[in-house]
Amino acid sequence: MNIDELKNAWSEDDSFEETPEISIEQKNSINLPLEKIRKNMKMEFWSTVGIFVFAFALIAVSPGPFKFKFYITILIASMVFVTFFFYSQFFKLYKNMSDPMMKTYDGLKDLLHQFNLNKQYYLSFYLAFVPFLVVK
Repeated sequence: MNIDELKNAWSEDDSFEETPEISIEQKNSINLPLEKIRKNMKMEFWSTVGIFVFAFALIAVSPGPFKFKFYITILIASMVFVTFFFYSQFFKLYKNMSDPMMKTYDGLKDLLHQFNLNKQYYLSFYLAFVPFLVVK
């Protein structure tokens, strides 16, 4: 095939001239995967905060010896510190997901790398919680 035949075939193919129209309502109803992930991340954070607030409130109102309450309070406070470290890494990913540069190829590769890194953070987070679960 020579160049002229390719040019003719290219000019005859007009199927890509029309761009599909998306209405504003449809555009707003489209849930992008990153937005779903961000929503799940936000829900996980607030549920973790709620669990810790509930745990501290339960200790405060429950009857028991002071030593036991002190021990449990120290244990839960140390759990909060471990959780704080991992959630600080978690928020870096959350903030980077809203970055407008995520539309480029390099930005998407960087996001994939951050997802893999956060997967390792999750595994280490669960391993860090094993001693707390054994102690209780």
